[in-house]
Amino acid sequence: MKIDEAVATLRSYVQSKEKTPSAAVREAADDYHRACIEVNSSLNRLEDLLNRSLRTEAIQFANIEPKLEDLVSTLDFHGRIDYEMMAPFQDLPVPPPLDMETIKNLQTAYVEYQQTENLYRSLRKLVLERAPISERLLVMREISNHDRINATLIEDIVAIEKNVQGRIVQNIRKAANERNDDALEEHIDEYYLNNWTTPPSPEVLQTVEKYRGVYLEKRLKTLANRAFNAIHSKDLQSAKKHYAEWVSQAKAAGVQKGDQYWARIEPVVHWIENYDQIESVREYAQVQLLTLRSAIQAPVAKGTAEETIKNLNAAMIAAEEAIENFNSHIPSDLRQVFPKMTIPKDLVMEYQKCLEKLSEHSRKNELFILAGLFAGGALLIIAFLVWVVARSR
Repeated sequence: MKIDEAVATLRSYVQSKEKTPSAAVREAADDYHRACIEVNSSLNRLEDLLNRSLRTEAIQFANIEPKLEDLVSTLDFHGRIDYEMMAPFQDLPVPPPLDMETIKNLQTAYVEYQQTENLYRSLRKLVLERAPISERLLVMREISNHDRINATLIEDIVAIEKNVQGRIVQNIRKAANERNDDALEEHIDEYYLNNWTTPPSPEVLQTVEKYRGVYLEKRLKTLANRAFNAIHSKDLQSAKKHYAEWVSQAKAAGVQKGDQYWARIEPVVHWIENYDQIESVREYAQVQLLTLRSAIQAPVAKGTAEETIKNLNAAMIAAEEAIENFNSHIPSDLRQVFPKMTIPKDLVMEYQKCLEKLSEHSRKNELFILAGLFAGGALLIIAFLVWVVARSR
């Protein structure tokens, strides 16, 4: 019986109310059991090929007609679990479980194989276009990550890398002799940014390290000088930028505090720190000015005029003290960057007008209170006189 027919017979049997197996069902069960064993045997062989990284051979084996995936899909029919539970009670052979994990691994292999094929096409295109060796190397390394069994490819990568390393060393020496710092930096970066398949030779490594040290020393001096010039120009942003670049380069060179390179950049650090500190003091003074302006512009609120005048004077005193504190913090070399602060004239005028209005408001209140007291006193006197007259009668 063909496997399709056997599966159809067993599916019908599972769905039928009649559970006593017929001769056809028993024949289908035997054929199905045998097919499951044969497919699992093929899956074991497929798994062995995949485990040995023979992806191409594994895919070719899986695609021999009838294809393994199709066979597994057919054998894993809807109702198989019910059949496995019924088989022992009806004296039918229980089929072995199918190795579905190998099918998942096969599907992964298909994806990787397609990726590798695309990479090979990209590599062929780069070769035909005579693209730079560095671009070809990137694709070849990516291929090797997917196709580790390809020993020839790895040998080619190692050989090409050796030539590239030799070329980089030549370019580094040439750039150093020509005092071309930009080219020197470019070639040194090219060396260190390359993810070499095998470690470079000691000779290559020593040569690159030697010129890298020379370059870093010169670069540190240049950046320190630029930062120093920015200080003299009172250009904080440029000073910070050059200092950040210096820190990055110094970290790569292993510079420690106290050495000759640090001694050159240390004044820049102190200047930036001093600048930032003064900036924070100035910001505080500006906040106090805003507080004073808000106090002036706010209407006479919940408190009395006297309380409002008291709060207004306190805001003025706080602003004056903050400004005085800022002015006293400015060193002579930062006078051009941080000019002295004063309370704006318009703010002083608004402050004085506000005080006058509050004082006038306070005087009116006092007059109103005195008038009330006078009227109350007069009423009391009249009442007293009335009482006296009444008693005299």
